[in-house]
Amino acid sequence: MKQLEWKCKRFEQIDNNQLYELIKFRVDIFVVEQHCPYSELDEKDRITDTRHLIAYQNSTIVAYARLLPPGVSYPESSIGRFAVDASQRPPRHWLYTNE
Repeated sequence: MKQLEWKCKRFEQIDNNQLYELIKFRVDIFVVEQHCPYSELDEKDRITDTRHLIAYQNSTIVAYARLLPPGVSYPESSIGRFAVDASQRPPRHWLYTNE
């Protein structure tokens, strides 16, 4: 398995193609897979101190988290929109074993 390449970017450092891939990744996981139909574009992505932590494998996004500064969602810093591609997650039964 190829190692992950991690990048941490501000909104203005994300080009159009990367933004498209990020939004698609989040929608595929949260809306399609998890059936959570909420507004994906909530303006928090563009806040100056927000950071987008992205993991790539073979140039494909496989994990993502949005790092929010204090005062945006909570008084302290917070992590949101945490998503991992199904190919990178352990099998579901792994969560339910007692071993």
